Amino acid sequence: MVTNRLEKKTWRAAVLPAFIVVAIFLSGTISGFAQITGVFYEVDTAFYAPVAGSVDSDGALEGHVTYSIYAQFTNPTDVLGAIFSSNAGEPTEPLYIDVPCGCYNTPVVGDLLGNVLPGILLAFPAAAYDSYWTIGGMVAGEELTIGQIVDQPGVTTYNDANLCDAEIADGLIYQLFQSCSNQLAGCEVQCGGDAGCLADCQTDFDACQASLADQPYAAGDDLVIKIAQITSACGFSLHACFQVY
Repeated sequence: MVTNRLEKKTWRAAVLPAFIVVAIFLSGTISGFAQITGVFYEVDTAFYAPVAGSVDSDGALEGHVTYSIYAQFTNPTDVLGAIFSSNAGEPTEPLYIDVPCGCYNTPVVGDLLGNVLPGILLAFPAAAYDSYWTIGGMVAGEELTIGQIVDQPGVTTYNDANLCDAEIADGLIYQLFQSCSNQLAGCEVQCGGDAGCLADCQTDFDACQASLADQPYAAGDDLVIKIAQITSACGFSLHACFQVY
């Protein structure tokens, strides 16, 4: 496996080999101890030539490379709540993945958000190399969704067809997890001051915190969360803002 890393020192774009540019911006951080320390990519698979009986026997992926892009965190319990851009208040740069030669998506399965489910891969194995945004491989539509895409010049729909050339000035990709603290607050409201109920709420909160590092939206022991997969024959550039807590 070939690995190239981009360490974030300040808010700026940085140039990597293979015509890859990654820019990141940290915003909406709730905890002073939760932060992204960098973004890096790993080469997952390189397709050099069609192989009979393989996932790319028809040669559609010839010359392409599949990159996995990760955000790197400080603590195992750091949570990535959203990937976004905003044109309100102090505007951010747009959210985008840019691939000049176009990124790969299977015609039948291609989607804006990962992860591709195992059942789909049985019928369309090449979908494992589709391009998409993600938060730790969460299931699109069930655990991960996209918010309203607002005020996009020339963009009315953000999907797999324009994933690798559209710039989103104001948009949101977010996971549906409710933080342990919010769960605790909601539980306590329901208790009405009952001591036994409040104790149960605290027990549930402690269990939530104890299991947090094992969740796909948390950094975990390896301190990374996958944020995108891109399959390209010419490299890519990427910009995103992150809500971390």
